[in-house]
Amino acid sequence: RELYLCDIRNEPDYRTNGGPESSADKSIHQFQAIELPYGKILAAFGQHEAARRLVIFDVNWLYETSRSEDFRSGLRALSTQMYVKSYSGCWLGRGLPGHCAWNRTNGALLMPSPDETYGEALQICRIHDERLVSELQGAVWNFPAATRGQVMLDMLVLGDGLKLSLCDHWINPCDQYVTDYSHFTFTLTRDMFTTDSREQLQVEFDTELGYAIVTLSKRKLFRVAMKPLKLCGGISYLHMQTASEREDFLGSYIFKLHMETL
Repeated sequence: RELYLCDIRNEPDYRTNGGPESSADKSIHQFQAIELPYGKILAAFGQHEAARRLVIFDVNWLYETSRSEDFRSGLRALSTQMYVKSYSGCWLGRGLPGHCAWNRTNGALLMPSPDETYGEALQICRIHDERLVSELQGAVWNFPAATRGQVMLDMLVLGDGLKLSLCDHWINPCDQYVTDYSHFTFTLTRDMFTTDSREQLQVEFDTELGYAIVTLSKRKLFRVAMKPLKLCGGISYLHMQTASEREDFLGSYIFKLHMETL
């Protein structure tokens, strides 16, 4: 389970956050944990002052069997960062600590809901910007690992399409090779939606049987075969990414996410 997401993961000055000579890795790995009384765990992670944190959680949280997201608290539970072309290499002491410190920017954003409810929805689209390493906007959401479960999205495709993948590890939102390293992957296109309103997508997966069934508003769309990749613990990530090969301002809208173990 994702215990925490780095607070500065979308920062355009990620490299220099903490000072121009700040060469320490600003990610939140380097995990250590101590057991506390009453079923609590104290976890310490991260090296740099801009990213290191202490967190206490209940051990029962690790055994939950469902998770939901409606974006009422913003995008704090998702990864959406995109990477700006930056220096690579490892010049420690000069403030250039390699690919771990690539500067970032926001990709997928919360936008006014197209159903005119005065709410917000996550929009994933594609905008041309030569400053980016990859223009593939995406969003990554974690849920309790399961060998058999279902993922549900309240969503709408207005543009060129949305690529959905299920996997057992975090992959960059804008990674162009996500389909090669995901256990299940498929694409939704505009013509699959029967109306201009949001519809309910359901993906029921079974890693033992080796397939997933995709339905949209209770209409079966297709069956997806599981790739022959090693599975570590179970499926625990939903990766959503634009399927467009060109600029696409309309994109796709995600209103709610839900996962539960079967």
